[in-house]
Amino acid sequence: MERGVAFVTGASRGIGRATSLALAATLRGFGRIDPLVNNAIDQGPGRMDRFLDVPVDVVETILIASVVAPAYLTQKVLPGMIDRRGGTIVNLTSGSLAGWNGLPAIR
Repeated sequence: MERGVAFVTGASRGIGRATSLALAATLRGFGRIDPLVNNAIDQGPGRMDRFLDVPVDVVETILIASVVAPAYLTQKVLPGMIDRRGGTIVNLTSGSLAGWNGLPAIR
């Protein structure tokens, strides 16, 4: 099996630019990423609040961390995987240790 270059994401706040720069540097340095592991959630304020009390900007932050960022990173590495006719992408998102279900509590 050919050795791969793993790229694992994960943090809860403010690392979008740093992740993009690290991704670009990894691609420049190694020419490819495989596997890509998208592993991040946003753990900011409002996560356990009643859904009707959560401001839309908080919901947007959750969606950016859990959906938009992994989609962006996947779009950056997928073309190379298609060219090589193989690759692995793993998407994880969990707040289960804190009892968080991924979206503001509905109660």
